[in-house]
Amino acid sequence: TEMAHCARCEVGKYSTVIGADTRDVCSDCPQGKWLGITGSPTPNDCQSCVAGRYLDATGSDGADDCQPCAAGTWSPIEAAVAATDCIACSAGKFLRSTASVSETACTNCPAGKYVEIGSRTSPDDCISCPVGRVSPSAGNDELSDCTLCQPGLYQPRVQQPVCIACEAGRFTELTEQTECQLCTLGTHQASEQSTSCIQCIPGQYSPLESFSCTDCVAGQFDDDDDPSTVCIGCPAGSIAIAGQTACVNCAAG
Repeated sequence: TEMAHCARCEVGKYSTVIGADTRDVCSDCPQGKWLGITGSPTPNDCQSCVAGRYLDATGSDGADDCQPCAAGTWSPIEAAVAATDCIACSAGKFLRSTASVSETACTNCPAGKYVEIGSRTSPDDCISCPVGRVSPSAGNDELSDCTLCQPGLYQPRVQQPVCIACEAGRFTELTEQTECQLCTLGTHQASEQSTSCIQCIPGQYSPLESFSCTDCVAGQFDDDDDPSTVCIGCPAGSIAIAGQTACVNCAAG
């Protein structure tokens, strides 16, 4: 029986052969491409998967067969044929969405955080800088980007952009500190961000966490080199003006 019409190659296939007598001449569109019409005479009719997607099968019949690059990856090329054509966001970045076409879609980890591996999909994948360390910049890709708080500075919380200066009356002489030490008895410090406290001179005293030293009041003295001792009263028959290291005897009469 003679055929009333020629059969068409099905969707996803094409044939350049004229006068073909079998479907075997119909060729699959290659990986990375698809074809949604029948009877195509040329591979040029096969449509490329758009950037941000890939297709690892042949003979596909629709754009829906193109798979999106996973979250954390992107691809700028059309007709990609494998998930490996998708490029990972670099360390220090993350990407929530799928089918991204540009590296600009990758978002920096926020200040105070870092991540050392790529393909991250959430800001939760970014790791907080530990206590005693800070990072004012975004997109950090290693722990060393979290800088140590220097002497005179501290940070008691994680994920912070800056260190805090020790208050007056406190100090720290080490790096990576989470708190400042109090100036001890007999010492003081009026400045912030200090690495030490200053001893009071004889004739003065100070309590803990002092901004300044105080002169012994009139009638009291401090005669030793230990600034932590308190002022003591002059014995009977002697006097002292403020800030003295010794009392003087009352004159005759």
